[in-house]
Amino acid sequence: ARGAAGQHVGRRLFDVADDETALTLNAKCFAAGIETFRDLVLDIEAGTLAPKAQDLSKRTYFSRQDRPDAIATIDWAKDAAEIVALVRALDFGGYPSPLAVAKTVVDGRVVLGQEAHAVAGAGASPGTVLEVGADEVIVACGDGAVAITRIADADGAGLALSGAGFVVGASITDVPRALRERLGALHRELCV
Repeated sequence: ARGAAGQHVGRRLFDVADDETALTLNAKCFAAGIETFRDLVLDIEAGTLAPKAQDLSKRTYFSRQDRPDAIATIDWAKDAAEIVALVRALDFGGYPSPLAVAKTVVDGRVVLGQEAHAVAGAGASPGTVLEVGADEVIVACGDGAVAITRIADADGAGLALSGAGFVVGASITDVPRALRERLGALHRELCV
């Protein structure tokens, strides 16, 4: 039988670190689920299973149609925290992402952003490459800057940051708003 909506028979709370990725968060959820299941079995055996109401005002729901904007193409006009959150939310480690992979266009080709963090940076237009190094590429964004520390080509093969076409002072190609909206609509249509 299906449980009543808004009730649960067990839960585990855990801390979510600022640098969590989809992979690390999924691992924590699976660990919590295993611990909760063990307690659930004990409660069933003891006859003490008692569904508890959940505060529905505190839950968040995302439907299958909720997809990252423009198939997760990075919008450099957004602030650093939003861009980094997008990259981390779509980081499933070595496993394929079921949603999309954060991406940008550099020197005419799609580059997947696999790891990033916010850094200080101001004064340049969003999308301007501020620094190119062996370990990171720093790009200006709407508020601050983002250091990209791991990238791949469109097929997922790792790329060296220094050889990916990033040029200091150059602007990363921005996807026009109309195209971003069309890409997002197509993604939702194809992934239902």
